[in-house]
Amino acid sequence: MAELDKKLKITERLALCFQNYRNLSYVDYSVHQLVAQRIYGLILMKMLMTTTNYVMTQP
Repeated sequence: MAELDKKLKITERLALCFQNYRNLSYVDYSVHQLVAQRIYGLILMKMLMTTTNYVMTQP
């Protein structure tokens, strides 16, 4: 997932849609890192839900 994102730069381009109003002296993570973390988390949650539903429907 991360390799595909690095090739296609999906989260990098999506992060450009956000303006960063944070004080940079207090920032540990870039907007790109935060967006990537959120997107990866959503994808993993969807995969887990799909797998769980599949397992629950099997006899």
